[in-house]
Amino acid sequence: MSFINLNFLHENFYDDEMVFFDVGCCDLWDTKDFAIALPKAKIFAFEPLKNYYNINLERSQLYGVEFYNYAISDVDGEILFYP
Repeated sequence: MSFINLNFLHENFYDDEMVFFDVGCCDLWDTKDFAIALPKAKIFAFEPLKNYYNINLERSQLYGVEFYNYAISDVDGEILFYP
């Protein structure tokens, strides 16, 4: 569950062509809501946990989101991940 006010996004940025990053998108549940609230936005979603890979591929195509199965970090290389 996200604490972002979707009504605020929709009312203030609906017509804006923006770039939106959802880092740690889990299963794209909130990301799909962002895509609906911001139909002109280019949305990039990142989730490293392999358990969500298949559902995220399906949902990202449904909602026009670019999904990446990567982690974002200040470390270049492998690191221990705690889901």
